[in-house]
Amino acid sequence: MTTRPGRLPCDHIIHTVGPVFQSRHPSRTEEELKETTFKVLTSAAVDLKAQSIALPAISSGTFRVPKDMCARAMLAGIMAFAETQREILSSLRDIRIVDNDFYTVLGFSSHSEKLLAESSGRDSTRGSRHRSSSMSRADRKNRTSDYGPKPSYTSNVPAASGTNAYGSSYDDSYQSLPSFHNSGKHFSDEKDWDHENTTSLQ
Repeated sequence: MTTRPGRLPCDHIIHTVGPVFQSRHPSRTEEELKETTFKVLTSAAVDLKAQSIALPAISSGTFRVPKDMCARAMLAGIMAFAETQREILSSLRDIRIVDNDFYTVLGFSSHSEKLLAESSGRDSTRGSRHRSSSMSRADRKNRTSDYGPKPSYTSNVPAASGTNAYGSSYDDSYQSLPSFHNSGKHFSDEKDWDHENTTSLQ
């Protein structure tokens, strides 16, 4: 269902109901959340002709879907949608995950970086195979590592350290995509997070 935005700074609000976490069937929950994300994005692209969308961490609150599972499922849904872009002639290019919970944002950020690293590794392997078949032995000897531009990832967010809700300490270095942190500001603890000014669509 789609409604007007009221006072929110957007054109439309898409209301959706995500899955309730099933402890006996976690894989089913994850697949349903992936499908929910895919359907929301498709509706935004096809029905609303949207160019951008902000998504909350669907089902991670009252419906108790674990934050790491929510991140995996929703990002899988986003990637599945991206593969259909040409088929549906979509103009939806800006997809953002927006949430006011620090650890939810951290989970999405970490999983996003993991996916980017895996994708970069696959592309590098595929490219090196192609190059090795088309270069002479002398060329390969003289050019062992530099085959042009390489992907680089920069971080606007420093390492986080502190104590979590279970009393365990943590000290993790991580990277964050621009849409996954608080307006480009550095933060190292949840108290620094700007809950009031972070948009969250339920």
